[in-house]
Amino acid sequence: MIWNCRNKLIFENKPPSSKDLWARAELYRLEFMEVQQKQTRVAEGQNMKWQPPISDSIHKLNLAISQLKKNTSVGFGFGFLIRNNKGDVLAASCHRLQKNLNPLCTAATVMRLVLLFCQNTSFYKVMVECNFAELVNLLNSDRICCLEATWIIEDIGLIRDSFSFIS
Repeated sequence: MIWNCRNKLIFENKPPSSKDLWARAELYRLEFMEVQQKQTRVAEGQNMKWQPPISDSIHKLNLAISQLKKNTSVGFGFGFLIRNNKGDVLAASCHRLQKNLNPLCTAATVMRLVLLFCQNTSFYKVMVECNFAELVNLLNSDRICCLEATWIIEDIGLIRDSFSFIS
């Protein structure tokens, strides 16, 4: 928000208005409160049974993101599997991120990386399951996102448009 105001001043010669600043701050607050109230994140350690994709021609992508704590170092780990309708693993990977982003930005960044992996490896029909419910809700909604993750979520939308099937 601060960089946006700065860039408008420098590149468009438009000084920030306090009214606009307060309106955007209120949008951030409301969006934050909405996400906090939903608390729709899947409980960690909850047992879930894998379900096959809805069609033989669709692959299923399971993505899990978790915050890692080791001594004073905090990071995130993620892993994913791509399987066919029989449950055969066609691709898998796991990584650790040391970035100091908030959890939603981290989840959005990971989702973007995984969808780009699918594109690069020709998995164009995928059904995605992710354990980060806030991100899934934002991606499936039509509302405008005002959080720091906005550009990543918009980029995911553009990547998603290149798939012949994604859900």
